[in-house]
Amino acid sequence: RIEAARVAKQDPAVIEQAQAFEQKFPYSTRLASVYDALLEAFQATPATPAETIAAAVDARIRYQPDPAPYLLGANMLVARNARLDKAIALAEASIKASEVFINENLGSYKMSGKVQGALARSRSAALDLVGWASFQKKDLATATATLEEAERLSRGQDFVNQVHLGELARAKGDL
Repeated sequence: RIEAARVAKQDPAVIEQAQAFEQKFPYSTRLASVYDALLEAFQATPATPAETIAAAVDARIRYQPDPAPYLLGANMLVARNARLDKAIALAEASIKASEVFINENLGSYKMSGKVQGALARSRSAALDLVGWASFQKKDLATATATLEEAERLSRGQDFVNQVHLGELARAKGDL
């Protein structure tokens, strides 16, 4: 039912079905997938409170601590300009989660340099979120350091990071 509602983009139904599934099957091995659907529905529902998002992200991480829920949760909180300290903590924790995930799946990276590239992209995405959250908190020094490091890691190829750097420069009057 969750997947059918997800495909049909019926976010309220996804939320209802996912919450019911968790209550009925609290030890299911499918809970990570259920929480993925729930978080996707929360992302499409702007009225979802930040506390609800944070709780769902924490639950998803407990079931399977890959880097995706850390970054998704941080991104949703930053986009709502809510719980920015939590967003920063999630983004920072995603760096370690990415390292663990990539190291556990080294066999998937058959070409030399792929591991380093994956780690750099993951770290860049996390640092961009930390920098943007810091910008929203009006901590321009931290925003500058982390956004510039994200740019270095992405080699200037991340459009979102470039927009964030532009907004930072504008806020600092550095046109």
